[in-house]
Formats: sequence, C-alpha cells, structure tokens
Amino acid sequence: MKILLVDDDESILALLKQFLSASCGHDVTACPGGVEALDCIATSEEQFDCFVLDIQMPQIDGITLCEKIRNTPRYANTSIIMLTAMAQLDHLDRAFAAGANDYITKPFELGELRARIKSSQRFVGKEGPEGSTASMASTESAQTGGGGGDAPSGDTTQDAGFAEVIDIRNIDRVLSYTAFENYIMQLPRFGMFQSSVSSIRIWQADQAHQVCSPDQFRQLIHLVAGVISDTMRRDNCFFSYRGGGLFLCIQNGRDSLSREDIEKPLNRRLQVALAKFPRDVSLELTVGKRHPLRWVTKAGILKVLFNLARDTEDDSTLPLIETQRDTTLVNIENRRRENPPGRQPYKSMLNEFLGEEELSPNQLQKMVKGHNGS
Repeated sequence: MKILLVDDDESILALLKQFLSASCGHDVTACPGGVEALDCIATSEEQFDCFVLDIQMPQIDGITLCEKIRNTPRYANTSIIMLTAMAQLDHLDRAFAAGANDYITKPFELGELRARIKSSQRFVGKEGPEGSTASMASTESAQTGGGGGDAPSGDTTQDAGFAEVIDIRNIDRVLSYTAFENYIMQLPRFGMFQSSVSSIRIWQADQAHQVCSPDQFRQLIHLVAGVISDTMRRDNCFFSYRGGGLFLCIQNGRDSLSREDIEKPLNRRLQVALAKFPRDVSLELTVGKRHPLRWVTKAGILKVLFNLARDTEDDSTLPLIETQRDTTLVNIENRRRENPPGRQPYKSMLNEFLGEEELSPNQLQKMVKGHNGS
C-alpha cells in the first residue's frame, strides 16, 4: 500500500515511516508539512492509497490539507486518517467535516495505527453491497421468508439496488458509512456523554425506487441529503445514508432538537425540493426517537446503529446493508481504556524501529505527549 505521511515533528515522522515500511511492508512517503505534501501529491505518478495527517502544522494545517486532498477527484474516496494530539471536539468535528475517515489521538499504540490503516482499506470505497456482507436483518429475512406480505415484489437485484449505500459527496455534514461509525466511536474519548443517535427515514422510498431510474434514485437521495443538511445545519450533528431509504443522525449536546422540531421543517423543505424533481414522487420524512449514547460502550454503539436501522414504522422488509466490521479496532479500544499507553511501550517500540541506541528523554516526551500539541 502506498501511504503519504505528513507531520512536522521529525522524530515522529521518522518513527512512523520506519514502522509502516519495515514492519507493515507499506510504501511510505513522508512530508514535513502541508505545502510539501501538496507538491508531492501533484507530482506523484502513482496514486496514494492512504493519507496519515497531523493537524497542527505551520502554513497549512492538517484539516485544511485533508479538505484539499478530498477535493482532488482521484482522492475522493481515499482513506484519510488524522493522527494528532488535538483532543477537542471542535477538531474532531472539523476533521470529519473536511473528509477524514478516521481520527487517532496521541498518545497511541503503533499497533492501533496499523489496525486502523488495515481496516480503512478494507472498507473505503466499498460502502455499498459489493464490499459488504448482508446485514443480520437480511439474514433473518432470508431465514424466515420475510416479515410480512406488504414487501414490494421484484427480483433480488432490484431489492439490492434499493438497499445500496449510495455515496453522497459535497453536502455539508454528510459522512460515509464507515466514517460515521468511526466518528461516533470517538465521542466517549472526547467526553461527549450527551450525544444521541436518531433515524430519519424516507417514507415510500421503496415506491420511488420502483418508478425512478438508478441515476434518478441516486439524485433523489442526494436531494433528501441536501434537505436534511440545510434544515439541521445550525444543530451540532452529522448524518449518514445507510441504504434502504434510511439516514442516521448523531447530535451532540443537551440542546439537540426534538423530533417535532425536526420533522416539520424537514418536510416543508422536502416538498419544495420535490417540486423541481423530474419524476412525480410522493415522499415524507419521519424522524425516529433519540437513542442516548452516554453509557454505551464502543462495541455497543455498533449494536445501537444496527437496531436503529431495524427500528422503523415502515412495513418494507427490504434488506438494509450492514457493512462488515473489523472487531480488531474495538478490542484495541478496550485494551487502550484498561491500559493507557505509557512510556515503556513507546520506548521499546522506538528503540526497535529507530535503532539500538537509547532514546533521549526529550524524544520520548515528544512521542508520548505529542510535540507542541500537534
């Protein structure tokens, strides 16, 4: 895998380049800043498969760099991982809004970085049915023959098309399937114990899918995403399309809007937008109840998301896609919480990958705490 690593701390840059190349077998290019990184991207003949970016850097910070990379057409779906000591919710929000797929805070384990790079490559660009297994709901439906007689008839290809996780770009606060999960799993680390997740379902989306061409249906989902974004932009939230006419929304803070406060303006905007849509479709948005995350573990968060996808007033029994998860990351998070990274693990790893000489206290301090908060 070809990786571009960007950090203004020379010691961390050298460590990570050596680790990712020698231990993980990746082809790593290291840049000491955002300006150099953009030059490298512009002149590189080979396309990078993954970017690992620090945030606090001179001239061009990591979040701005992330946005510039994401706006480059050939890197629209490439994995971008932020690796930084910035542990404020504002930085987390800005990074994901700029297009980051994942976020790792210092101090960190080298094994965690390796696992997250591996996990990101497993799922990035594979947000739809081609790169995921059928959901538990789909499995149960197949085993039981469906949950009712009102499911739309049609071949499995049409059903799979309706359940497809459509890639939505260039709409504010919309995250990809896995980036949405990665964002939520970071919240406990940032002290966000008043966060909640709710569903926004497109009522009669399955009927719209039957009368629209595939391109028109994708345009329709983009239209709905724009309506949600415009309506909720003042609230501190992110949302993601999960397939099957379902969006999930994460809201942070005790001042989150109620279901009634969201539904009415959503549907007013939706009807205005539908008046300009080329096909005559009748849709309505319904908002599910909020599910607080304050006492939910990271592994439990994934279960909450799955249950939200199944919790619907719609009679449709079409399957929803649940992307296969890599439990390695959950296991790493559990170990990290029980045994926070200390000096000794970093010291042994640094000595292993940078040579036999002992690290100076100054070098060790940079790695454990992050250099100047970068």
